[in-house]
Amino acid sequence: MEVSQLTRDGEAGGARVRFPGADPAFAGHFPQAPVLPGVDLIDTAVVIVSMALDRPLRLERLASVKFCSAVLPDEQVGFSFKAVREAGSPERYKVSGRWTRGAEKVAEMVFTAAAEAGQGGEP
Repeated sequence: MEVSQLTRDGEAGGARVRFPGADPAFAGHFPQAPVLPGVDLIDTAVVIVSMALDRPLRLERLASVKFCSAVLPDEQVGFSFKAVREAGSPERYKVSGRWTRGAEKVAEMVFTAAAEAGQGGEP
């Protein structure tokens, strides 16, 4: 994945991402008509939130996800999110995010991400 245009405004942000056709994720996911596996969008969302908040996070719980459109090799898509710290757990964030291609919705998701061990508290 290639991340560009990373932005942050408080605990919200976003990025533009391109998944190169040579990415190993495409190799086994429909070799004759490759599409990006949905799990890669989830993992990349966690990476983008980690980068935007400038702290390593790991996926703790996926509350909901809806895939609306496939991501093909070399396509550029956008991810926007809002992260809210959980009350009583400053090391955990509830994240609502949306993947788009132009005006088209690709996926939307809600997940909890937690600071990696030894990374709790204020960023």
